[in-house]
Amino acid sequence: MNLPLDLTGFILSGTAALIWLVRLEGRLITALEKVKDLSSQVSNQEKKHEALDNRIMEKLSFIERSLAKIEGQLIITRRENEQ
Repeated sequence: MNLPLDLTGFILSGTAALIWLVRLEGRLITALEKVKDLSSQVSNQEKKHEALDNRIMEKLSFIERSLAKIEGQLIITRRENEQ
């Protein structure tokens, strides 16, 4: 049994494992930062979507009221023409 060669292999294996763990931790930290960033972007997009939805609903209400007025005028005009 060659003790220095075994010890060198053990040290190299331990060093490789340590480097792998450090790199893995770095990847995890980077992934967590990306998740935080994406989460805030999703939150901003949800706010924009809600604002857009509210504006669309306001415009639809305006269109409905306008159509009701037009329909009312058409009914009045038809009745006047029938008489």
